[in-house]
Amino acid sequence: GNLTRAMHKPYFARVDFTPDGGKAMVCYIGKWGVGDHETHMPVVIDWRSAVANLYYTGQVGRAEYPSPEGAVRGDLRRKRIFSIEDGTLRSVIEADIISQDEYLNAVLSDHADARLRDIVTTIQAEQNAILRYNPRRPMIVQGVAGAGKTTVALHRITWLLYTCQDTMAPRNLMVLAPNPLFLNYISEVLPELGVEDVIQTTYHGLCERLCGMTLPPVDDSAALLALLSAGEEVKRDVGEAAGFKGSLLFKQCLTRYIDTLARRIVPADAFTLGGTLVCSRDEVVGLFIGHLSPFPLAARGRELKKLLKERLRQARERIAGRIEEETRKRVNLLREAMPANSPLRQQRMTRIYAARDERLAELKALHDAALPAYFKGWPRLDLLQRYREFLSEEPLFALPDGVSPRLWRLVCRYSLRTMDSGWLRSDDLPALMLLQKSMLGHAERLDIHHTVIDEAQDFSPFMFDMLMDVCHNASFTIVGDLAQGIHSYRGVTDWWETGRVFGPGGCEHFELITSYRNTVEIMSFAGRVAARHPFPGQKAARPVLRHGAAPRVLERKGPDASGIAEEIVRLRESGAKTIAVIEKMPDRAAKLHAKLSERLPFPIRLLTDTDTRYEGGAMVLPAHLVKGLEFDAVIIANAGEEVWPDDALHARLLYVCLTRPLHFLTLFYRGKLTPLVEERGVG
Repeated sequence: GNLTRAMHKPYFARVDFTPDGGKAMVCYIGKWGVGDHETHMPVVIDWRSAVANLYYTGQVGRAEYPSPEGAVRGDLRRKRIFSIEDGTLRSVIEADIISQDEYLNAVLSDHADARLRDIVTTIQAEQNAILRYNPRRPMIVQGVAGAGKTTVALHRITWLLYTCQDTMAPRNLMVLAPNPLFLNYISEVLPELGVEDVIQTTYHGLCERLCGMTLPPVDDSAALLALLSAGEEVKRDVGEAAGFKGSLLFKQCLTRYIDTLARRIVPADAFTLGGTLVCSRDEVVGLFIGHLSPFPLAARGRELKKLLKERLRQARERIAGRIEEETRKRVNLLREAMPANSPLRQQRMTRIYAARDERLAELKALHDAALPAYFKGWPRLDLLQRYREFLSEEPLFALPDGVSPRLWRLVCRYSLRTMDSGWLRSDDLPALMLLQKSMLGHAERLDIHHTVIDEAQDFSPFMFDMLMDVCHNASFTIVGDLAQGIHSYRGVTDWWETGRVFGPGGCEHFELITSYRNTVEIMSFAGRVAARHPFPGQKAARPVLRHGAAPRVLERKGPDASGIAEEIVRLRESGAKTIAVIEKMPDRAAKLHAKLSERLPFPIRLLTDTDTRYEGGAMVLPAHLVKGLEFDAVIIANAGEEVWPDDALHARLLYVCLTRPLHFLTLFYRGKLTPLVEERGVG
């Protein structure tokens, strides 16, 4: 249990607090709460407890912490930080403002490894407010690069489980990450905090669970790379198509298609038994799109079959009753017309009953064949096939206001071209989830009480809308950075727009503007790029006062990679354990990797869209894959103006790349250096 977990590092802080009118308290705070099994009194207080707020937000002097009865106010007399490793006390710090910053800098000066780590000892006051925020309200956190958005969001999950342990289990929580590589990178944080079984997936993975099938993989990089390298017309078309597919107007188109499909599914003919009307087509349509509307289309078909089966039974009984009545009348007439002992009467009586039996047998045969015949033409509801049908350039439904035929054709070509190549785009996923729900029902009903969305600036309104539908609530922690919105053409450019998806009241908004990842020198350099094309209301990142080497800007001469190889060796000798060499495009990354592999005396790995494991070390990777990761050192392979022209999308992507390193940043360039790194104020 917690005692075993806490054995090697039992606590990391001590606070001495005297509440007004109460007795002095000495509280040791650790990652795991430990109690005395005899007295049932806490020996070490869990970092998630309300009292622990004194460590995260209080300074020596007057302080308070929340309780169910209201704020507990008093005097914080001591705040002490311990460094304990393997049961050995390494250091003790009496925490005041200066020394606590020194402790934070010491922690931040460590090297990046292959996993994101927990931050329970260094959670800052503004981060603490976010992770302990009301779980019943949706919240959006706009945080600069390196502000700790991901780690705070993950720690919020552990706080939720601690605070709501009577109503919430790990399986009721979900983390949505941008890709499998990032999921692998954050995979150890929750287990290290004692939390297992939280659903950790991508939007694509969630879509596969709900659709109950393996879907084509997502290729978002193709659209991004097209926007980075194509002409203005292609950029405009891709941006327009992707933006529309992420909108609730696209959802309205899909809803209209589903309504049209529901009407088209019903056979054109009335449902009859022989020549007898059982149910007119209008009645069947009324049942299917009215009475049965709460069901998915496939379930409606099954329920309709039950209703028609009952009506068919009633029709058969009515027809059989008429046959029996006609038989009785003929028999009675025969009895009145001929004497009882007449052989001829007996003979005719036999023929009357034989005719009755033959008609009843025919009726039974017609009855048995009626439903199978009626449902024989019932169309197959294949998810991807129907999605393709929805994307017909000649739509089967009336386009809503605001959707021109030109835009619709553009979207269809943009989407089907990708599907024909064996891929999907992220903007297809919410549509597939809605179509699956409407046609076949979701394969799995998830019981999600709270959802954490990372890199949320790349989520569209339609994606958020479907998540609320799937989770049946609006309990979300949404973290992202609009300055890193490399998919802003299909995502969001304004958090207030996202908040409106959640209806009246919207979301609570938080801002994190302090960067804990980079040195002052690196963040100041990256800030030039962010300031070049700011989003509305953008605030400059404020780095923690941790200094290091200035970024190196080196001209790259000749076609070989010897200069980059020498820089990698130099950085390793300087103590860098994780080194990322970044090329803008995947094909250039592959070529550079081949050259570096020949020149380096140690292995260097190539990361691609298909990689699902992040193992640290030295690596070459395309720019779009670095988001969310951090490294000791980053080398930009070519920061020339031809590669990084002065526009908003390139600025967003380059800013992401420049904010990944903890300690070292090097830019090589050919020709002329990109103007994106020129100094210029925000706005």
